[in-house]
Amino acid sequence: MALTVTRPNYWTITLDSDQITQYKFKYVIFVKIGGALQITLRQSRNLQGSAHFNIEKIVKNYFNITHKHANTITGSIDYDSIHLMPQNTTDVGTASIPDIEDYPISKNNKDLITFTFECYEEYSTTADGTPVLQTPATVVSYPFINYANEWEDLMNLEVDLFNFPAQSTLLSNPNFNNSESQDWTHYPLDAVVLSFPANFRMKMEVLNFNDNNNRIDTEGGVQQTQGVKYKFKYKIESKSDITNFKIWNGSSYIEAPFELGWNELVYTCQATHNLYLNVFGATGGELLFSYTQFEAVTDKGRFLTEIPVDTNRNNNTSNKIPHLTSYNDYKTLSFFNNQNSPYYTVNGCIEYRFFDTEPIFDDNHYPSNYIAKIEVDNDTDNGGIAPSTSDSDDEYLLYVGVGGANVKSIKYADRGGYQLLDTSSVKYYTVYYTDSVSDALISEAVSVSQVKQGDRCKISTAGTTDFTQYGAANNNVDTIFYSNSGSITGTGEVKILSKKQASKTYLFEIASDNNCNSTRFDEYTLAWKNKYGVWDYYMFDGEHTDVRNYTREDDYERIAGDYSAESFTINSYERGKVQKIQGVKQTTINTRYITDEYNDYFNGLLMSNEVVLLSPVKKGDDDIKQVPVSINIIDTSITYKTNLKDKLVQYSFTFEYAHKLKQVY
Repeated sequence: MALTVTRPNYWTITLDSDQITQYKFKYVIFVKIGGALQITLRQSRNLQGSAHFNIEKIVKNYFNITHKHANTITGSIDYDSIHLMPQNTTDVGTASIPDIEDYPISKNNKDLITFTFECYEEYSTTADGTPVLQTPATVVSYPFINYANEWEDLMNLEVDLFNFPAQSTLLSNPNFNNSESQDWTHYPLDAVVLSFPANFRMKMEVLNFNDNNNRIDTEGGVQQTQGVKYKFKYKIESKSDITNFKIWNGSSYIEAPFELGWNELVYTCQATHNLYLNVFGATGGELLFSYTQFEAVTDKGRFLTEIPVDTNRNNNTSNKIPHLTSYNDYKTLSFFNNQNSPYYTVNGCIEYRFFDTEPIFDDNHYPSNYIAKIEVDNDTDNGGIAPSTSDSDDEYLLYVGVGGANVKSIKYADRGGYQLLDTSSVKYYTVYYTDSVSDALISEAVSVSQVKQGDRCKISTAGTTDFTQYGAANNNVDTIFYSNSGSITGTGEVKILSKKQASKTYLFEIASDNNCNSTRFDEYTLAWKNKYGVWDYYMFDGEHTDVRNYTREDDYERIAGDYSAESFTINSYERGKVQKIQGVKQTTINTRYITDEYNDYFNGLLMSNEVVLLSPVKKGDDDIKQVPVSINIIDTSITYKTNLKDKLVQYSFTFEYAHKLKQVY
């Protein structure tokens, strides 16, 4: 007996068997969740002997979308909505004894479910026999989300687009720290070619004019792998009498730039081989490096959202699309959270960087002109869990707060203690996922005046700086600390340590009076279930209109007179006909003028069957925030106005509240 089970796409399971001569043959699948049987599927084989089970409608019966966070809140504000986290400042204690009161991350509640399929052949060996399940079963398990695929998707979810994989690098000491082992060695063994001067530098010197013997090799034979695309990034401090600089791609030397400052070369390895660098020029010519690193080029993963990230229209935010938020606006982002197939999310953290002007992104795709940053570890202390230890469906997908109202409650004293305030000058901030290796990207030694609050720093020289005032345990060289200030004084120098980015960068713009970019209209934030079964958001701060419609119908008619009194009377205020009155509130909201790159994003709003209103936030008689409020979009098409001068559009939507206004009898 040979039963095979394959999965040709996200929603189909195919069974095939070589039992072609048996009677009353059927394929049988027991669909289970957590070991409990949910439904049994039976299907005859087709003319080719196979059976294709489309499980989409069956599986989708079991999904929820998370409305309530999974955390236990000990802060002064009690709430349960996942959209609002955190409401209390996350850390109001000290660096040594943090008082965690709220959490910016939460597990999901049935947005992701692992289904187990026990697959059997069922048949009889005789024409009049009773068909019997043939054991043992072939068992497969797959995690699913409530994915609403479109025709173009061909029933496939490209899970790898949403992975946050480890960013692989080949060199362990890219800054040539003289106290650590060096990555490069001589080839051939000639001390003149390679040396490591003071101040963390590496020097290559030409031995012979235009000779391949001017090359160096990686220590320990570190190898590049055939077919892998690599980025070689390096910084040249000085050069003299050099005509060519080349890199070995596994089968031949290729030309590489050697300009002063930062250089970068992307290439595909042609054969698995050691890494070689080679210089050409006059005898005695030199190249002096302060940084070298090879890393495998992997696409940065996406959060589970359809929001547009990048543009090719040359805007003033480095071609990142800034998404509108405010200090009253709530949003979350969702991501897969397991280190094993099919997700491959690395242990890491959510990193927020803050800007008082348009962000500038350097060659590492990191925003470089930030004024402060916050690192939030993806662990149980913050409401999440490390992907390497997540082992249940609620941990395989997480939510994190990213709206202005969410972010302003995030503060960790042991990570520098920065907190976004309503009165701050911050206009933009970025959000992305990084790996957990704090020393992955290391700057050269810089003056303490360049340190920002929240930076992770390593002391190079103490000078006249007392680092203990800025978060360090002592003033010793190589002491690592998170800076609690963006205004460190003295002559000290540090190296700034950064984690490697594993996700794309999401940029948010804060609308406020301080930033001179707010409107005079109320803010309406909508959240809706997107095609991945989790939440998407938009804050509408354009003009809005409210309309209330009422329906009246006669409920009954009273006969005049008081028939229960001792004496019969008729009063003038008595009502004969009594009406039943119901009301429905409709609101039309508009965006400001934005790019038409939101077309697909707002298509998700129109296609969603789960839409809620987050703001303006209402409070009930008990002073509890009534969030969210269910609404229904009544538009049947996307409506927008075009500004031909700026090539911008303004989107408009009308919604009605899902619950009628108070019914009066």
